[in-house]
Parts: sequence; structure tokens; C-alpha cells
Amino acid sequence: MPPMERSFPIWVAILLTSSAAFAQESEQNRHTDSRARFVHRINLWDEDGRNISMKDTEQRPYSPTMTCARCHPTILISHGWHFNATDRSAPPGRGGEPWMYQDATTRTLLPISHREWPGTWSPKDVGLSDWQFVLLFGRHHPGGGPGLHPTTQPVDPKARWDFSGRLEVDCMICHSADNSHDPAERARQIELQQNFKWAATVAMGLAHVPGSARTLKIEPPEEGPNEPPKRPTLKMTYDKTKFDVEDKVLFNVARKVPNNRCYYCHTAIEVGKDVPPRWQHDGDVHLVKGMTCTDCHREAIDHMTTRGYEWEHKDRADAGLATLTCRGCHLGARGSGGALTAGMGGKLGSPRPEHRGLPAIHFEKLSCTACHSGPWPQMQPGLVQTSMAHALGLEKPTRNSETVPRILQPIFIRGADGKIAPHRAVWPNYFGRMGKESIAVIPPSVVKEAAGDEVLPAVRELTADASKPLSDEQISKTLAALSTGAAATQPAGSSGQAVYVSGGVVFGLDKGKVVKISSERAEAQPYEWAFAHDIRPASQSLGIRGCTDCHSSQGAIYFGEVTPVGAFAAGNGVTRTMTELRGESTALANAGVGSFMGRSLFKVLIFICGGVVAAVLLTAGVRGLGAWLVRES
Repeated sequence: MPPMERSFPIWVAILLTSSAAFAQESEQNRHTDSRARFVHRINLWDEDGRNISMKDTEQRPYSPTMTCARCHPTILISHGWHFNATDRSAPPGRGGEPWMYQDATTRTLLPISHREWPGTWSPKDVGLSDWQFVLLFGRHHPGGGPGLHPTTQPVDPKARWDFSGRLEVDCMICHSADNSHDPAERARQIELQQNFKWAATVAMGLAHVPGSARTLKIEPPEEGPNEPPKRPTLKMTYDKTKFDVEDKVLFNVARKVPNNRCYYCHTAIEVGKDVPPRWQHDGDVHLVKGMTCTDCHREAIDHMTTRGYEWEHKDRADAGLATLTCRGCHLGARGSGGALTAGMGGKLGSPRPEHRGLPAIHFEKLSCTACHSGPWPQMQPGLVQTSMAHALGLEKPTRNSETVPRILQPIFIRGADGKIAPHRAVWPNYFGRMGKESIAVIPPSVVKEAAGDEVLPAVRELTADASKPLSDEQISKTLAALSTGAAATQPAGSSGQAVYVSGGVVFGLDKGKVVKISSERAEAQPYEWAFAHDIRPASQSLGIRGCTDCHSSQGAIYFGEVTPVGAFAAGNGVTRTMTELRGESTALANAGVGSFMGRSLFKVLIFICGGVVAAVLLTAGVRGLGAWLVRES
């Protein structure tokens, strides 16, 4: 997929510089150097750097950037991992969970990311403007980046930034210690009301904003034609009980982000008819034992959160990160300055595993998560829903186990370090134009205009129809429409045959019928990303019941079958085993299993043979000793 042209616009730098100036005036990066939590009883400041007072005739929403910049270096924080996706200078790191761009009418599903992760599309590739991105994903986006309205994305004449304001980084979405910040209300303000700059204030319960930026209009001047038009704004009413006599507000801030705040964006639940009810799920062993997410996923004031994969310390040139991995925590690793902790292990009281009887080659071929993470592997991977993909945390009455996108887990493939690890996978679905070297996405708006409502009737995202595949007739008529007239030249700059990609297969038209063109095109393959949670204890890890947990005909890590999940009625792509997905020899895997089938009997035979050899040697030794004694006497 074409790489995304990420940038850091000049006006964003100006904004951050202005916030830094406020911070410098008030001793930038103030800190108490105490383990005790600082009481944040502070004044509020708006986006123009003006102090907010209950005496103001016109009340304005507070700006997290300007308010926090009085004491903290927001210009540095804004480059943190959760906010820097659009910053082209930020290293992308290991591929992670993407945003799922969907259009229910055309059944389009594309994993998108501003980062240059192989297998994803950029928002620009699908014609998605910053305005559209924020409306679609602002519900689980902490702010900043696209929310600051960079100018590098497609121009959107429907964008209403002048009315909505910017969606700044909302610090309290993570750092609220008592759940006084309501992320679901923040999502409603963004998604339904377009009240971007008011969202943080309303989510904190500081004020009531009855209006909606969605309906604001530029009103004609009242005093005559020479007066400039007046740009309206929303009226708001602060809760005066939240303010003290000095116009200060108490923010219950947690330095270490509580698990509950992480879960709003990072929940994953298994779904499907055979999945046990949630109350039977034990949860992540670390959290059950009392740890917090930030015990491992740490960060400095720069907010570059540690992600915890094995080679992250190389990506970020920081040896200290090696101690914050599974291996580094349990077995030890060289930390910052080369300090050796391998002789210790057991960081944070974690057990130091012995792995008795496990050949060392397993540590060269498998990640720790291959045996310890996710649901117990089955011969058919299960479905999983996540906060980012399925809007978990928000009330969606129509959400069920069939709600798209359909994401499969666990899939055992090799990561960038060459080790087998559990992954999640999602297959793209889209209409495109196939050239000699690539398949360009045709934006859903173009597809719908070409096909018309009779072929592709409008489907709301929340209805059950969004999960139904398109019929052969719908696909054939849409491809025919995209192959003729003005639609044949769109999208601009691309040419080639109109195709439909679904379930790992590229389909096209042949004499009016939908036919399979290829199941090997890279643009049709799934996007896969590694995951680590929930982590199972050692007593529930692969191999606890013996070698045949993996080395048998029912070993999912070798012979589990993956069938691509698409949205095409004529059938899905080719079913492959985990071994085939990794590009390994099936014959070799079968031979390995065969060697384990008689392994127990083989061990008995070895012991018997050893006993026979020992008996022969003992007999020969006794005879030899007797002969020597006779000779000596």
C-alpha cells in the first residue's frame, strides 16, 4: 500500500510554541519529586490563554493544552506515542491495531493508520479527510494529531472546523483518578454534536452545553452590510459548585493511569456461540494479582509509552526498554547503562521460570506470548471484538457477535523478529482498480455514485444489513458501472480493471459474471498484528500437558485452520493451516507429529535397550574380574 505522507504543520508548531510560552512563564515542567500525589486545585485557561472566571459574562470551554501547560511541557507531551501518529519524524514501531474504516453500503472495510505499517492504508488513500477521521474515530482518540486539523489531508468542503474548534489532547481521558471524566460523553460530543473544543469540558462535568456545533451557521450582520458577519458560538453554563472563591477547580489527577482508563480504548473480548460467558473469564494474570497496566507500559514526561515487544529497545535506541518485556521482567536483561539484571530476574516480584525439560530451541523459535497469551488455541480461530474496532465502551444496542469487522484470533505467524507469536487478523473488503503493480482503492463515495441506490441501497452502520454480504448481482452490476462511462477514469490518477477484493480474493467481471482473478495479491491479504493480552498463568500455558499440546495432529499452532472472513456471497478465500500461513513445510510438520506419536513407547524402548547394554557390560565386567583374580592367585 502507498505510504502515508505524514507531516507536522507549521501552524501546529505555532500552537505548541504558544503553549510552551505559557509553561515557561510558570516554571515549565513543575514537579514535587514526591511519591505522594499532588493535589491539582488549579485555574482553567481557554485556548487563547485567557483565565476562566465565574465573573466572565461569556463563558468559554477550558483548553487542556493551555491549562496543563502552566506546569507541564505540553509541547513535549504532544509528541507522545498516543498523539504522534501524524508526525512523520516519529518511528512507527511494530505494527499495532489499526483503525477500521467502514462503509456499510459498499461493505468497504479497510485497516487504516497514519503510521507506515505494512498492510495498512493511510486515510489519504481512501479519501478520508481529517474532519471525517475525527468524526469516525474521535470516540476513542485522545485528541491531537488529526484533531488539530492539519492541512495535509484531502480538502473537505463539508468540514466545519470554524464551528467545532480543535480537538486537543484531553489529558483527563487517561489521568482521571476517580472516573469523574466521562469518555462516553466526550464521544457523544464529538460524534453527534461536533462540539470538539467543548468535549473535554463537558466530559469532566464542569459545564452544561445544550447546543450543537453541527447546527451553527454564520449569521448575517445585524447593524448593516458593512459589518462583518458574526460567527456564532455555543452558549455554555459552568457548574459554579466546581469552583472555589479563587476560581480554582479540583482535578483528581492520577500520575499512574488507572487500569480502568486504559480499558476504555484497549478492551478485547471473545465473541461467538461457543465462547464462555464473560463472568467465567479469569482475566489477565498480572492484573488479577494486583499489577497495573503502567507497571509494564511505562513512560517519562515525554509520554512515549513502552509497548513491551522484544526488540523495542532497538527501535528506540534505549537499552532500558529491554527490562520491560516478558523476558526482561521474568529472566532479566541489560538495562540502561548496561547494568546486568539477568542474575536477578523476578522484577516486581515476578516468578523466574525454569521451563524444565523444554529444549532451548523453543526460545529461539517462539515468543513468550505464543504459549502464554490470549485464549487457548483451537483448531478454528475465534472472533474477537475490540474497543477501537467495535466502539466498546459506548452503548450500541445492535452490537452482537456478528457485528463487523470480523477479526480472528489467535493466528500463529512469525513477527518481525522471526519468532512465532499470536496475532489478530482482519481481511480487507473494497472496490478497487487493478493496475500492473497495485490495486488502488475506489472511495466508497465514487462507488455509490456509479452504482446508484437501486444496486447499492443505503445501509446504516448500526443495522443488521451492514453484516450481510453483497450478492453476486450487486457486485457484478457495480463492477460493470465502474467499468463504463466517467466512473471508469476514477479515482484520479489510476487506471485498470475494476475489481472487488474480499476474503483474500480479487474478483472481477468475465462476460458479465463475477469470477475469481487471484488469491495471491498482496492488496487482498489480511492485516495482522501481534497481541499479548490477556496473559495466562504458567499452569495454563501451552505445553503444560506435555509436548502434544503442540506436537500432535490437534496442535493448533501447526494445524489450526484459518479461513479468510470476507463479505462476498460466492465464498471466501483458500483455507490454510498455520504451518502454510508461515510458509513452512506441511510434510515436515507431519513428520514431526509422527515422531511424537510413538514418543512414549520409544522412551520405554530406549530404557530397555539401555538396561540390556548395562547388563551385558556388567556380566562382561564380572567375568573379566573373575579371570583377573584367578590369574593373580
